[in-house]
Amino acid sequence: MKKVSVIIPFHNASKYIVPCIQSLINQTIGFENIEVIAVDDCSTDDTLKMLSDYQSRYPESIKVIPLAENVMQGAARNAALSHAAGEFLDYVDADDYMHPTAYEKLYRIARQNNLDMLEYLYAPVKDHDTFLAQTRTEQKDLIIDVSAVPDKRQFILEGNFLRGCWNKFYRLDFVKKNSLRYAEGVYDEESLFTNMAAITCRRYGFLAECFYYYFQNPEGTCYDKAKDIERRYDNAKVWYELIMELDERGLLKDIYNEFAIVFIANYLLRTIGFSITRKLPLEFDAVNTMQATINAYFPDIHDNPYIKADPAWRNFSKWIGAGIGPGNVRDFIKDASAIPNVF
Repeated sequence: MKKVSVIIPFHNASKYIVPCIQSLINQTIGFENIEVIAVDDCSTDDTLKMLSDYQSRYPESIKVIPLAENVMQGAARNAALSHAAGEFLDYVDADDYMHPTAYEKLYRIARQNNLDMLEYLYAPVKDHDTFLAQTRTEQKDLIIDVSAVPDKRQFILEGNFLRGCWNKFYRLDFVKKNSLRYAEGVYDEESLFTNMAAITCRRYGFLAECFYYYFQNPEGTCYDKAKDIERRYDNAKVWYELIMELDERGLLKDIYNEFAIVFIANYLLRTIGFSITRKLPLEFDAVNTMQATINAYFPDIHDNPYIKADPAWRNFSKWIGAGIGPGNVRDFIKDASAIPNVF
């Protein structure tokens, strides 16, 4: 068995393949201990050819999965997961790369502490040549047991996990046992996987070292109003899928009050914040549908102790379940904006 499986979805990423793959080949854990599962998501450039060349050079460590149609990252990662056979699992995006000591340290710490999930830090970069001489930061490492319900509630409420999947190291049998998967056909697909991982994990760790190099692609930062309009409700779709799955699995009841706060902040407020920050018009039917969903899952939301205890949430709570339209939308947005770390 390989020590680490690394899943990477590629789509027209030929100019990033070399730094990405080479950063895995150069790992101090030894490339013989790594399996790379590279998914070509129906690329139209030289991506598949380049990946196949790498596979022919490292047949014991690289597996290429060509897809017949472009399915986006969520479905591509799901397809790759069924091929993963390592002890631990990591995700890397095609235009990013890893520090050479990453998997040696992550594997050792995750294994020694019997962790389901080990989060680590990332460094934004503007090229593919930057490597930090010192990966260690001033933050503190953290290892906690979150198997008991009270600990899980606190863990979820404090948000000790980030949205993206690519700076987390997972035990593979934990992922498969809990049937973790990504939302498909949407952007923001990672929230379904990462939040379900956080809710089902029993032992969590945080390592205060920058191992992941996140490439800030200038092509990806260009404003595209048509694309933004197309994706503006994808976040809500993913969080709706998440709460349905939690409810169906019977996982919602133990974290009911804590997840209510997380759900409203992400499902409703983050979704409308996406439109506001991009100057897109709000569709009141969509906002009120989200309001109705919140009431359906949390009919006693106004009795939530966390809402009662927080002034900003308490002030905003009058809007939860209220109809939103042209006459009150400005006041609604004003009160929503007062809640920290949402917009």
